[in-house]
Amino acid sequence: MPTTGFPTERARPVDATALVWRCPQPDLWVAVDAHGRPAGIVSQRRRSLFVTTAVTGHALGQHETLAAAQTALERHAVA
Repeated sequence: MPTTGFPTERARPVDATALVWRCPQPDLWVAVDAHGRPAGIVSQRRRSLFVTTAVTGHALGQHETLAAAQTALERHAVA
């Protein structure tokens, strides 16, 4: 997976549904789509509890890892 070199940002392979993740503050990750529009957020509530919310406000669940939480939003974005 290509990265930008910044630990607070993670890029996916480029396609129409790709999301770019940014960490603007501790315990908060924001996803934007290929057009720069917000797609949703992941917030860390405890060491192993990450909550995913779509840009529409739809709750996408609680997850044990950041990767699982981000995957939930990525799957929602392509649905």
